[in-house]
Amino acid sequence: MEVQSEELSPIENISLKGELNKDDSEFIGDMDQMKPTQENNKKLESIEFINGPAKLKKKWVDFIGGQNVVDSMELSKNDIKRQEIIYEMIDTERDYVNDLSIIIELYIQPLKNSNILTKKDLNTLFSNIEQIYGVNKELLSLFEERQQKNAYVDEIGDIWLTMNEYLKIYLLYCSNYAYALTKLENLKSSKSFSKFLNTQFQRPESRFLQLDSFLIKPVQRICKYPLLLKELIKYTSKSNKDYNNLKNGYEKLQTVVNVVNGASKVVEAIYYLIDFQSRFNPKISIVSPSRKIKYKCEITIYTKKTISPTQQLFSQDLLNSNHGIEKKKRLLYIFNDMIIIAKSLSQEPDKLERGKLKLIEKRDFSDVKIDSNSETEDKDQDMENTIEISFSNPDALNIIFCESIDEKTELLNQLTSSLKEYQTTSSRTNPKVVKRLPSEKVYTMISNMSQDIPDLENEINSQQKEKEEDKEEKIEEEEEKIEALSTLSEDKDFSLKEKILIGIICTGMIIIALSVVILSLIICDYIQPYINYIYIGLSIAFIVMKYKKEKGKLK
Repeated sequence: MEVQSEELSPIENISLKGELNKDDSEFIGDMDQMKPTQENNKKLESIEFINGPAKLKKKWVDFIGGQNVVDSMELSKNDIKRQEIIYEMIDTERDYVNDLSIIIELYIQPLKNSNILTKKDLNTLFSNIEQIYGVNKELLSLFEERQQKNAYVDEIGDIWLTMNEYLKIYLLYCSNYAYALTKLENLKSSKSFSKFLNTQFQRPESRFLQLDSFLIKPVQRICKYPLLLKELIKYTSKSNKDYNNLKNGYEKLQTVVNVVNGASKVVEAIYYLIDFQSRFNPKISIVSPSRKIKYKCEITIYTKKTISPTQQLFSQDLLNSNHGIEKKKRLLYIFNDMIIIAKSLSQEPDKLERGKLKLIEKRDFSDVKIDSNSETEDKDQDMENTIEISFSNPDALNIIFCESIDEKTELLNQLTSSLKEYQTTSSRTNPKVVKRLPSEKVYTMISNMSQDIPDLENEINSQQKEKEEDKEEKIEEEEEKIEALSTLSEDKDFSLKEKILIGIICTGMIIIALSVVILSLIICDYIQPYINYIYIGLSIAFIVMKYKKEKGKLK
């Protein structure tokens, strides 16, 4: 057995002609083609492919008016090459900004206006791509403005120095990119989201590119910038006023790209997981930003399901009781947090890397125990190069038969080192995590709860009785008040003389009231002619009295 690792070409090694834009749709039709490798990104000189037939892509010579115009300018070969690179820089930037606008218009905006994804899922999936679009749109406008002034661009390094600080915004996107891939893969299990992706894929704007083919473009583009600048510096004379600006711009961009390349290993691991899980039938889900493959090999294994956690099975006893155990050929994949045992369903020569698989076991390291069988006394010869792997939840015993002591040592080292690394990481990130409670504690908790319930019921009943008694007392008090009022309102029994007297008094009061009214009317009628004089007299009297009052105050 030997270690086989899945290593992709680093993102920084994308060739100068390797920008995945709208000119490259033939190269990125599926997941493997989407990987940022030289093989998939490579273009042939000025040829572009758009949905099939190839066509010539315009070069700077054509843009400026043809070869005759270039010859009349009497430029050196380096000057011509420099202008070609600047033209490619601007032209590919235009394509890239267009792709960013497609992501926003074709995916982000429709998803924001629907209930297909939560806001959190949207943020994970697209990160700050809208802010990146704003920055690169400004960068493109500066490029185009410079190009419109003169088709022969003599200086462009100053633009890079101006925009360099803004390009640090890519750090957030690139650090989130692995999580975006994982989220996208998990969201594909949603019928509504899968239907949405398929609908947008059929749109002509998408050029038959899947969403993941668009999401990788910012990662590729930020890694392409230093390559373009490096190539431009190569053909720029040190005496050129643009040289120092280009060199400073390249150094600052390289700092950003170094951070991005550090995250590219995580991205490569995600691509491996996506490709690996697609091989299983039925499907499984194992994509995680923190998961990576450590080791893989073909093994000969015997598996025995155990009955209970208390049952102890040892490989020596097992062989002594049954020498006819069935050994099977399986594939073992060791990750940094789990192991997978699979059965190959194809006749591919390289079964570890190709062909369909059937899942036999998938266990987290928290449920794995490894024993080398090195301390067993009176060992059977068949058990000399074996490794025991015990599983829990559910419980199973696996015995791996190695062909040699070297093979056993190699596999055992990989298993134990991965398990130890997992335990160290888990204890650091998740201290004091309790997986399950002992049965005694569970029983005690349930018992205490059952004892508390009757006490709680009694307390509630007593409170309800007190409330009912208070209500009854209030009702009785209100009834007493009503009875008192009804007693006061009862009619009393008067004698005949008292009744006659009351009648005479009421009649007399009525006569007096009528007399007063009649007398008032007579007086008013009598004084009507003198009413004006009376008003004047009263007014004079009022004034005199007020004057005397004021005079008295002054004294």
